[in-house]
Amino acid sequence: MNNLLNIEERNELERCEVVIKQGLKTFVEVGQALMLIREKKLYRVEYGTFKDYCEEKWGFKERRVYELMNSSKVIDNLENCAIAQVLPQNESQARPLTKLEPELQAEAWQKTVEQHGENITQKKVEEVVKEFVPINNELKQAKKEPMFAARTKEEILNAAKKKAEHEAKLLKDTKANAVELTAFVNPYDSNMFFLQENYNESRFDDYYVQIEDDKYPTLTTATKLFNADGSEYPLRFYSHVQTFPDDYKFCGPKTAIKTQIGNSVAPKMAEYISQFVQGETIGDLFGGCGGFSCGFHQGGFKTKWCIEWDKNAAHSFKLNYPESKVYNSNIVEFDTSVLEKVDVIIGGPPCKGFSSAGYRFKDDPRNKLYKEFLRVVKDLQPNQFVLENVLQMESIAEEVIQDFNDINYTIQIKKVHGNDIGMKQNRKRIFFIGSKNN
Repeated sequence: MNNLLNIEERNELERCEVVIKQGLKTFVEVGQALMLIREKKLYRVEYGTFKDYCEEKWGFKERRVYELMNSSKVIDNLENCAIAQVLPQNESQARPLTKLEPELQAEAWQKTVEQHGENITQKKVEEVVKEFVPINNELKQAKKEPMFAARTKEEILNAAKKKAEHEAKLLKDTKANAVELTAFVNPYDSNMFFLQENYNESRFDDYYVQIEDDKYPTLTTATKLFNADGSEYPLRFYSHVQTFPDDYKFCGPKTAIKTQIGNSVAPKMAEYISQFVQGETIGDLFGGCGGFSCGFHQGGFKTKWCIEWDKNAAHSFKLNYPESKVYNSNIVEFDTSVLEKVDVIIGGPPCKGFSSAGYRFKDDPRNKLYKEFLRVVKDLQPNQFVLENVLQMESIAEEVIQDFNDINYTIQIKKVHGNDIGMKQNRKRIFFIGSKNN
């Protein structure tokens, strides 16, 4: 493309820049002007890239530019839709709708108008948009299928709605009740609370170790540790390798207790990381049997509440922290309004979509629990939070940092190797420490 602008292009650039210069009186026109400048590269004479043009000419960060352009697309879509009788009055009302496919934007907006009339805020639009997310995910997936071209938009949309309704019903039928547990459980052994089960003879992830060894393998839920004579070490030995105190209590069948130990944040790691945050109280998401809280208690904190979906793990947590409120619940549908404000929120949500081709990490369906961690932090606004995960999460660190920047938190990353902090395990984990911006 010729770098010089012809007369028509110069006139278009002048008209666009007049619109932008008037400010954000009408975000639709600003967004449309920016799109035209980008599409025709009207910035090319003085600026190398569209990003440079926006930042140097108008002081717009790239994220803000795309918010304006995407919001203007929403308005254009709503104007062409018969059911949208009222349009968003400002960019903040339109912005949440950009998360939805065009086929759903008008429906979500109309529902917002019906529910809230003239008292519409960005948060109220976001609440309605959230209801459409399952349908939206199904719709996006359907559009990738080869059969999409052979079906009408209405057929695709109806199929996506039916599938989303089916998935929602399954979730509702299987979700745990948000019931606060009591501390009473019948003990069967010293600090081990067994329930009867069939023994599993699986020998996957087995290791022969000696109790005096200085180094042990990284414990997983499947790890089995055997003595030289072939006898398996007792459960207390597993908890010792994971750095739980000798008097820590566990509840459930044998395999359930091993799973709790293998899944937990090692208390010694948690204690080490607690020195990088300040405060007195914590809330524990995906609390498991309490390894994360255990380390923070050793660092001088006190757990006010925990959310954990597995009943055995939740009982273990309650046994060790009877004064904490422990909710045995599916966090996806948990109402955060019942939770007490705390200084720090901690948690290690399962995250599987590290290779997020086709998705942002946050939007990958496999990472819905990460999104719930994000939601709870956003709702409760603690001074700080700590998110723990495997080292592979470092590959999408920029996305995680951006997600929390968007809700007003600055991120510090700490990588912890167990052997470096006095553990006998070669366990390696990454911690994202968030601090609320003033």
